[in-house]
Amino acid sequence: MKIKTQFIFFILTILSTGSCNTKKIADRGEKRTESEPLEVHSRLEAGYASTILEKYWKLIELNGQQIPSNKNQEREAHFILESDGNKVAGNGGCNSFFATYELLEANRIKFSDIASTRMACVNIDYENDYLKAFGIADSYTVNGDTLILNNTKLAPLAKFARDWANRDRYRNENVKLGIPATGETRVVFMGNSITESWSSFDPGFFAVKSYINRGISGQTTPQMLIRFRPDVIELSPSVVVILAGTNDIAGNSGPATPEMIIDNIISMAELAKTNNIKVVLCSVLPVFEYPWSPGKNPVENIARLNTLIKEYSDLHGLVYLDYYSAMADDLMALKSEYTYDGVHPNEAGYKIMEKLVEEAINRVLSLD
Repeated sequence: MKIKTQFIFFILTILSTGSCNTKKIADRGEKRTESEPLEVHSRLEAGYASTILEKYWKLIELNGQQIPSNKNQEREAHFILESDGNKVAGNGGCNSFFATYELLEANRIKFSDIASTRMACVNIDYENDYLKAFGIADSYTVNGDTLILNNTKLAPLAKFARDWANRDRYRNENVKLGIPATGETRVVFMGNSITESWSSFDPGFFAVKSYINRGISGQTTPQMLIRFRPDVIELSPSVVVILAGTNDIAGNSGPATPEMIIDNIISMAELAKTNNIKVVLCSVLPVFEYPWSPGKNPVENIARLNTLIKEYSDLHGLVYLDYYSAMADDLMALKSEYTYDGVHPNEAGYKIMEKLVEEAINRVLSLD
């Protein structure tokens, strides 16, 4: 009986010691999930994988083939390894995906099964192969701003770059374009997929006049701000038309309030004014729900952001272009006759926008 009592006391002592260790971790405010191995957590704290965590990795090559730009993409293919909870968040070019990861010794990595949204994708041929790469990757290589996912028995699976703002997207076009000719009234359109797709629906709108499309699908205002100099300022336009903010509200690059978004829009406007470029600030188009990012309360957030954009424009003598009022229905959604998915305009929608933006450009050019 005495031996049994001593054994029970011994077991309780071990359990108590384990509980104390767990409490010490919690008291230090360290983040570790129940399923996360302690040795992995320790290596992360020591900076073992700091070169790849919390960074936006853009897919540039898959199975040895370069990834082409595709105007049909909702977002560019990418992923982020989040340190909190060992979560993986990314996009395949159309569908968002989620998983968890485990970092092991010698640059080895293990991903859980991938879960993704299931939207119908147009001409995104590589998305399935891209998602499969995570299932068979077992290691990674980092070289500067390049990350490669590998399988030890196969050739490199996927290559990624850290060009988060996609500054190089229009590099060649910008070089060819050069500075405006004498008497040329150049107008640059800065934006996201709504701006980028405009050229596809009505290429003549940009070809007839000196209108330069610098939209990039999926982009948010911090990304646009980073590339504002090469894609706007260095082109020396007379006017810049800024249509931005809807992807921020959708959470494309993380949570963002209307106040955070307007800060980036203001920064772009101030950069333009400093470089003698006149500014047209556009309202965000109405959205009732984002197909790829539900639950973001776009009706309220878009209304708030548009109010902030108009207030800043009025206060600083800029031209505010109100697309919203002309394109919203009674539910504050984009009118069905102007859209094919509730977010992006169709040809009829762009025709409405063209009339309004021409008026805004003429108005801003008339200002002293």
